[in-house]
Order: sequence, then structure tokens, then C-alpha cells
Amino acid sequence: MIIIKINHTTLYTMYINNIGIKAGVIWHLLFENGELNMRNIGELTGYKDSVIFLAIGWLAREDKLKLVYKRGMAYIRLSPNNI
Repeated sequence: MIIIKINHTTLYTMYINNIGIKAGVIWHLLFENGELNMRNIGELTGYKDSVIFLAIGWLAREDKLKLVYKRGMAYIRLSPNNI
């Protein structure tokens, strides 16, 4: 049996890096497909809603996304300066 000791800082860093990678995957999906809604992103990635929200928050914080409403549904697309 191998026991690996990981502290909270290491786990936090691993989690943040993972969200950053998933944000990159979503960015590429938006680049290739134009705008998508949350359901589309979930179907294409298989990510849980919570992971999608965190990744979208990551991209939004970097001003890479634009939120558009059509027929009462929110769609996400890349900001014009990020295409």
C-alpha cells in the first residue's frame, strides 16, 4: 500500500489547475462552434454543471466571454476581442 500525504494547499492548487484546463476546453468549444448554451456545453464535454459554472466564471473573469439572451435562454460566446 502506498500512502501519499497531500496538504490542503496542494489540493487547492490541483483543483484550480483542473478548472483552468476545463476552461480552456470550453474556450475551444466556443471558438469552434460559436455560441452555446449550458446544456450544449455539458453535452459536448460531459462536465458537471458546477464545473461548467466555475470554468465559465474563470473565462468571464478574464473578459473572454459574452452572455447573449435569445428566446429566454442564455447563450455564451467568445468576446469579439478573443476570437
